[in-house]
Amino acid sequence: MHSDVVITSIISRVALVVALMVAISLPLGYMIITFNDLSANLHFKAKVKATAFSSLITSNPELWIYAENQMQGRLTREPVLLETELVQVYDAGGVLITQAGQTPAPPRLSRSYPLYDAMRVVGWIEVSASLQGLIYGVVIAAAFGALLGTAVFALMWSLPLRALRQALQSLIDSESRFHTLVDLLPYGVQENDLTGRITFANPARERLHGRWEGGVIGRFIWDFLAEDIERISLRDYFQFLIREQPLPTPYFSKDRCVDGSIIDVQMDWTYRRDKYGQVQGLIAVMTDITDRNRMQAALREQAIRDPLTGLFNRRYLDETLPRELSRCQRSGEPLAVAMLDLDHFKHFNDVYGHEAGDLVLKMVGLSLHQSLRTSDMACRYGGEELTVVMPGSSLDDAWTRLDTLRQIIWQLHLLYRGDELSVITVSIGVAAAEPEEKDATTLLGRADAALYQAKAQGRNRVVASCF
Repeated sequence: MHSDVVITSIISRVALVVALMVAISLPLGYMIITFNDLSANLHFKAKVKATAFSSLITSNPELWIYAENQMQGRLTREPVLLETELVQVYDAGGVLITQAGQTPAPPRLSRSYPLYDAMRVVGWIEVSASLQGLIYGVVIAAAFGALLGTAVFALMWSLPLRALRQALQSLIDSESRFHTLVDLLPYGVQENDLTGRITFANPARERLHGRWEGGVIGRFIWDFLAEDIERISLRDYFQFLIREQPLPTPYFSKDRCVDGSIIDVQMDWTYRRDKYGQVQGLIAVMTDITDRNRMQAALREQAIRDPLTGLFNRRYLDETLPRELSRCQRSGEPLAVAMLDLDHFKHFNDVYGHEAGDLVLKMVGLSLHQSLRTSDMACRYGGEELTVVMPGSSLDDAWTRLDTLRQIIWQLHLLYRGDELSVITVSIGVAAAEPEEKDATTLLGRADAALYQAKAQGRNRVVASCF
């Protein structure tokens, strides 16, 4: 119902404008054409009669103004004056010398032409006519124009109304569907102008950061970022986009909500252009990816962590150790790698069972977490064998810290189903990267060889590789 009223209103206005243009153009056109014709005719008569005066002025340059009969004869020659026209002759001082014809009724139109004597203006002839006929014609034309305008209005209202209704209804329906779809989207949709100020936001965008007082429209797109430095960065980036117009790429940010919480937001955007292709701002789809990031982080953590001990797994070690070795070689930092093995662990599992063995592995993993530096990396290499990567540690420093770890594990008192488990000991082999060493497998091999030496020397000890 509302759209039908809108369509009717639009068509009525268009028809009225066209009808008014038709109604006005007829009398206006008649007036312009008739006025120009009358003006040209008066000017022509003034010129012709001025030309007739030239011989009189030339023969009597000083006395021509007194030759009344001759002047009257020339004024009454062709072209003949109409009853509503008056011709008058003036000298150079503007004094009326003679005239012919009837004084036209006002309003009137006058046109003049100069009189020359040897290229010197000595007077002028002025021809005047009444405009009453023109006015009468304009009134008649206005009446016809009104009738014609009314007919045009009726035709435009009746004939194209159905087609226009269908076209406009289709346009309105399309726009309505678009707004409905945008309003129903679970993603935030916003538009902003060239200053970065938000000019449109769908309901999901309004809810993205919580309900801001006054809504988000009118705010700048960087107002929602969590940190000041990020706001400055986005503002500079936005100005770069408007200025350079690179290809759109997703923008990721950490935003602060009304309740103070921080969310991860992905903004996929494109340029908003006018019909001439000029950029007028941006259109963006904004998605809260906080849960997705947490899930990805959790999946990555699961992919690189051993689920039993919480230590990194063998895959992560294989990926990270070569990179860490290369970094330490470039920076000149020392790097130590240790291989740990729980002594007699197979026998322990046979005696106490695998559940008790899992408990021991968990507690040993916890001991590594609590004893190592944050820069160290502890991994479960396989079974009861563990690996520790120690960036920045020399061989002596690593030996000292690992021996402390060995004693912590030795002093563990573990209970399983109410019974105290036997003492756990660990053998450790440690090796330091050589100055030009680039093969992580070789470094691990030397640490493993030192581990076997520790076992051969009686276990529960730390043995350093001597290269």
